[in-house]
Amino acid sequence: MGSLEASYANACVDEGWRVSLIDIYEIINRHSRFGYFGKLASNVSPVEPWVRRANREVVIAAGELAPSVILVCGTAQVRAGALAQIKINNPMKKLVLLWPDPMLNLQRHVLEALCVYDLVCSFSLASVDVIRRLGGNCEWVPFGADLHYCDTAKGVNGEEEASQYLCDVGFVGNHRAEREELFRMLVENNVDVKVWGPRQWIMDARWKKSVWTYWQKRMLHGRELSRVLARSRVCINPIDATTKGAANMRFFEILMSGGVALNTKCHEMEADFPEGEAAYYYESPREALDKVRYIIANPSEARRVANTGRRAVIAAHTYRHRWRFICGVLSRSS
Repeated sequence: MGSLEASYANACVDEGWRVSLIDIYEIINRHSRFGYFGKLASNVSPVEPWVRRANREVVIAAGELAPSVILVCGTAQVRAGALAQIKINNPMKKLVLLWPDPMLNLQRHVLEALCVYDLVCSFSLASVDVIRRLGGNCEWVPFGADLHYCDTAKGVNGEEEASQYLCDVGFVGNHRAEREELFRMLVENNVDVKVWGPRQWIMDARWKKSVWTYWQKRMLHGRELSRVLARSRVCINPIDATTKGAANMRFFEILMSGGVALNTKCHEMEADFPEGEAAYYYESPREALDKVRYIIANPSEARRVANTGRRAVIAAHTYRHRWRFICGVLSRSS
């Protein structure tokens, strides 16, 4: 179960909804053949007979659980036929797709199902019109903050625990060539950088010697993630180049954790989180270095900006706010 699904589940429970979670990949693995190698092959390239059996179980579960709303996230292997059958069995059920990816990741089975969903929620405002033209009833629903996974610096116990997170620039996420280039430049300019992420950081590294100086050899999640975001003097957020202009999940997680956010330019959110008031932004590695130096040299201002950003998130950008918006759209379309 991905973090986005879990965050929406938390929000629904907080709003008084009964929630059931179905992991279609676990069901597909149950129907797979040839042991470990079959599961491995299915994860790389789904085997259609196994996927169809899993989708049959989803249709049956939808009938037994009788939910009023069904959320599907991203590229989950839920087929258009299964969704259509669910609507046939109970036309009152609302089907919602949470689309959290760049259009580059729009796979064929998702494209085929767009017209079946009652609502498609795109994290990117720029993608909304494209998804509508592809047949989906799409609305802009950005990522948000999950209150259940927030643990600010006040929750860090002891100097030894705090010191392992403390750094000039902290980052948690996957490797990208442009991110590696950015961190290499920062390190070469005597900035203390710590990066938490998967082994991809060393396996795909162009400058492996440099990566070893800042890569922390593991990924972080949940409360430990928020501790890093709270303890870093600057939480840098180089948003993936394929989603330029849109806010990623880390955008909100940094602010919710009380961190000082330095994001790639993010025009979809800059009105709500203005430069120098609720967050900082950069357009080039050189500007990022200048902003890092400025933030570190002005800790009082940085703390004020972080506090303002956190209040703005709590006021209007949690997953409870996102869920209320979705429910409002669905009620208007009934």
